Amino acid sequence: MPPPGNIPHSATDCPYHNYLIRNFFLGDHKVYAITGRLPTTPQTRNREPTMEKAQARYWSICHTGSGEDSKYQNAVYGCLMDDEIVVDSENDYVIVWSRGKERPANARPECGVTWQDFGPESTQVSQIRWMSVYPDHYMEEFAPSDENIPWDTGAWMQREFDVTLVGENKPGVMGPYHPVIHYLSKQEFEALGCPIDPAAIPDWR
Repeated sequence: MPPPGNIPHSATDCPYHNYLIRNFFLGDHKVYAITGRLPTTPQTRNREPTMEKAQARYWSICHTGSGEDSKYQNAVYGCLMDDEIVVDSENDYVIVWSRGKERPANARPECGVTWQDFGPESTQVSQIRWMSVYPDHYMEEFAPSDENIPWDTGAWMQREFDVTLVGENKPGVMGPYHPVIHYLSKQEFEALGCPIDPAAIPDWR
């Protein structure tokens, strides 16, 4: 495209992707529980003849580390894409990360939970990828887009940065679609019973 349209404004040269990134530090005998509402996405795995309209084109969550002796950048320990996540009638999810031997007994699909092994490293980075494509796969009110999180107030290095948009561990501009992180012991999570009510998971204090 001619200037200014030839300027790539995305790290991956794809303007449809938005990323939400957080650092994680998993202590011994602890679990992370991530709650939120999953945007609807089109089903594409079973030879569907058309891609139906939905709130997003694609959604996934991954967690990465540095690998053995920090040899590797962004070694992927696990990813989940939208159609692999257990949701309730409101499309709300509970994703639990823990070390394999410390998996809570109720961290299973029958209890409304998607579980994944956190991996061997205590320090990792989580990344949610949300793909919006206007007009058929775009949620105007809540999508983490340039319109809802503009650079001048949504980027932390800007003078007018507004931490309430997406920078806090509670719903901001994304409303119920904002992922909220909970940090608790295996025993505390198991005490929540089965099925799990996302609203009953205590806040991270």
